[in-house]
Amino acid sequence: MKDYFNNVLVKFLLMICLSILVNSCVSNSIVVGLYGKCPDGYFACNQIELKKDQTFEYYQFMDVGGASVIKGTWKKSSENLVILNSYDQPVNSKTTLIGRHNPNFKEKEIQIQINDKSEPFSFAFVSLNNGEYYGNADQDGIINFEIKERLRSITFQFLTYKETINIENLDFNEFVINLKDVPESSRRNYFINEKVIIKSRKLTIDSLYTLKKTKAKNKRRD
Repeated sequence: MKDYFNNVLVKFLLMICLSILVNSCVSNSIVVGLYGKCPDGYFACNQIELKKDQTFEYYQFMDVGGASVIKGTWKKSSENLVILNSYDQPVNSKTTLIGRHNPNFKEKEIQIQINDKSEPFSFAFVSLNNGEYYGNADQDGIINFEIKERLRSITFQFLTYKETINIENLDFNEFVINLKDVPESSRRNYFINEKVIIKSRKLTIDSLYTLKKTKAKNKRRD
């Protein structure tokens, strides 16, 4: 009798595991496919293909800059949510700030040095306290200010990229900012745990644009 119940229990557990596996495969197969169609004579286009082996290819084209393809892996997080991670990842995934108090500076003197991948970030536009003070860094990525009040924030901008850092230690007057990898154009370079919503055969990235599911024959090959 004991062996009988053990056999029944084993079969029951196997059925549960098989059911979970089948449901997972069916769930994944629903989102697999090509999203986005590039019309004839297009000047800009985005496509993404989610493959059965849980890899993806993201195609982007702009009239100025040409085409590029980002490859990586995807996984389903919930019924309508997919997470993308590209194979290529940035060297610096986030911007870091190093600050200190330099006793040799004049009162209210502020110096900021901006680096990009350990190299000076020349001629970046920098503003303080929400635009109350502003200017461009020199060829060594350094800019100096004399301000009449406490430093509360530093904002720097390059092309379409813009970031603001709030200053917590109000006694600091010398800063080194090491930028995260800044794209050289408006094209995307990588995905880091990117949340993508797929619903009603439509895929939404960045909450900015939506790509409709299309036939595999519409995939761009260039």
